[in-house]
Amino acid sequence: MEHFSRQRQVLATGGLAVQWLPLHQLSPEGLRTVIATFARAFPHVSLWWGTLSGSLPVVGLIGSENPLPVSPTLFREKFRSLAPGLAAVGWNSPACVLSSFIAADGDLRAFSAGIGLNTDDLPRTEFDSPKVEIMGRRHVAQNLKDLSLLGKDSQIYFFPQDSVLFIKSVEFSRTRRLLIQALSLRASGDSAGAAALLKGFRPVRECADLTP
Repeated sequence: MEHFSRQRQVLATGGLAVQWLPLHQLSPEGLRTVIATFARAFPHVSLWWGTLSGSLPVVGLIGSENPLPVSPTLFREKFRSLAPGLAAVGWNSPACVLSSFIAADGDLRAFSAGIGLNTDDLPRTEFDSPKVEIMGRRHVAQNLKDLSLLGKDSQIYFFPQDSVLFIKSVEFSRTRRLLIQALSLRASGDSAGAAALLKGFRPVRECADLTP
């Protein structure tokens, strides 16, 4: 808690704080603990997929003093300026980037409601490691499953529903959720269930990291 609070204190105007969370190193309770602590420190928080994988999945928390100021025009301009670097990690279109959105603010606080905070006096996450070892791969499957059901489509937070970017983002977001559910099944050992879920799955070619 103290670390996140300090981050907020030193943010420049319009600045963002980012905390990466390796889901393979956190139990479901540990994940909620970090989210609850981060959401207590920052007025506005959002959660995004980083690495979408059945074995080493990573998500990123973004914290800010004010809501993210996004418009379709500004977003496209920023995307063009960062396009080479984003393409290197498989984000080949603005809609693909938006499809990485998981949830924000109220949804995240509801997801982590009733969970104790991680503080210097009570470092709960340090005691989370034994749980991860005991659970084996089950914690990865559970984390993926929980997050696949969390939040709403990213577009409703940013753009008008009649925009082209909105429509594409809806498709990518729903496709990504289907893939995450399949990865969760695979991580739990249900390869047959994962295969059945992805039967007829058509990867969105503009978004390379959606390919199973």
